[in-house]
Amino acid sequence: MRQVPKILIDFINHHDCFYILGHREPDGDCIGSQLALASMLQSMGKRVHVLSSGPFNRIEILRFEARFKSEVPSERDFERTAAIVLDCSSMERIGSCLLYTSDAAEDLLCVDIGGRRIIKKKIKKIKKIHDKYKT
Repeated sequence: MRQVPKILIDFINHHDCFYILGHREPDGDCIGSQLALASMLQSMGKRVHVLSSGPFNRIEILRFEARFKSEVPSERDFERTAAIVLDCSSMERIGSCLLYTSDAAEDLLCVDIGGRRIIKKKIKKIKKIHDKYKT
C-alpha cells in the first residue's frame, strides 16, 4: 500500500475547514473521491463543504447531487480554511466554484490521482488563474 504524501498530511493537519472541489460535469470517480475525502476529514473533526459546479447529468450520480453545494457558504467557519481540488487535470475544469472558494480559503491543494500530482498553491495566485478562465 502506498504511503500518504507528507505534504497532504501536513496540509490537512494545518487547516480546520475545507472546501472540496472537483471538475465540472462530474463523473463517478470525481464525486466518489470528493465524498470519501469529506467523510475522512469529518471523522477527524474538520469542517467540510463539498462543492461542484455541476451539472449532474449522469444517471449514476444524480442521487448524490443533494450532498453538493454550488457556492461557498457566506460566512467562514474557521480561521484556517483551505480548498482541496480532486480529480481535476486543469484549473479551467473546476468552473465557477473556484471563484467562490478563492475568496474564502487561504490555501489550495490540487490532487490529481490519475496524474499522480499534488500541487500546493497560495490562494491569491489562484484568483489570477481563475480570472484567466472565467466563463
